[in-house]
Amino acid sequence: MPSNREEVLLRRREQLVARSGALRGDLLAHAGRLAPQGLMLGGANRALAWVRQHPQWALGGLALLLVLRPQRLWRWSGRLLTLWQLARQAAPMMGRLAARRR
Repeated sequence: MPSNREEVLLRRREQLVARSGALRGDLLAHAGRLAPQGLMLGGANRALAWVRQHPQWALGGLALLLVLRPQRLWRWSGRLLTLWQLARQAAPMMGRLAARRR
């Protein structure tokens, strides 16, 4: 016969499992709103993969900018550095999300 403490723990566990299911449902409902952003990130990942496969084009574009508009290149370099850092921080999270979808 379970003790009073065990009964309390079992009820608490059932409550937590039910709450977890409700929260999971809410998360899935809200995740639908993020679908356009996910598509945008997918396009960005494809573009990044292309640049990795064809680095000569990216370097050529940077060289052209350096020659034609050096001030603009310096202005954009800070923005690009920030985007690069954000992408590196977001990559592990995106990998975990992609793994959960499979």
